[in-house]
Parts: sequence; C-alpha cells; structure tokens
Amino acid sequence: MIGYRGDYFKYINDNSMHYYNFFHSDILLNNSIFFKSNDKRISTIHLGIGYFSNKFKKNNIICGNAGLINEFFLNSRINAIINISAIIGWDIYQNDEDILPSLNFGIVYKYNS
Repeated sequence: MIGYRGDYFKYINDNSMHYYNFFHSDILLNNSIFFKSNDKRISTIHLGIGYFSNKFKKNNIICGNAGLINEFFLNSRINAIINISAIIGWDIYQNDEDILPSLNFGIVYKYNS
C-alpha cells in the first residue's frame, strides 16, 4: 500500500496548527493468516516506512508507520472501515521519540459491474 497523511497536528502545550506531509509505503498482513476467519469482518495489520516533512520545524526525517485496519461487512454492497494507526519516529515534534496517532473512519460502496 502506498499512502499520504498530512495536514496538521497540535502540540499538547499550544493551540497552533503545525503542518506536515508524510508519504509512506506499507506491507499489509491479513490477520486470517494468524486467526480464524470471520464472515462479518476482516482485520489487517499494516507496517511500513515513510518520509516525514515537518513544515513547522523545517526538518525531514524517515519514520515508521504501524496500524490496524478493520473492515466490517454491513451488506453485500456497503462496508465500513476503521483504521487505527500511528507514525513513529524521532524528533517529529518533541525533540525525542514521538508517536503521532491517527483514527480514520470510512465507507466503501461497491457498484454493480
């Protein structure tokens, strides 16, 4: 999987928006390899590496990316997706080891072909 995350994050000690870009490439591991398959849900672990550009601190670093994607089958055409993930690196925003968490929700609609 190739992806982009970005826009801004906020420090814990101020309310300013600190803009960034993160381009990454991940390997997807379907959990049905490790656990019994479920007809209502698919869980996928993603691990990867990426290029983090912090526009506030004007630094560019290589970071790790890790997360869990859960896809729920609502009916034959609609799926719901929840992605819990984090960018993990050094000097992202606190001058030491940092974790920038993320939670995303989505809906997938399948057209008839």
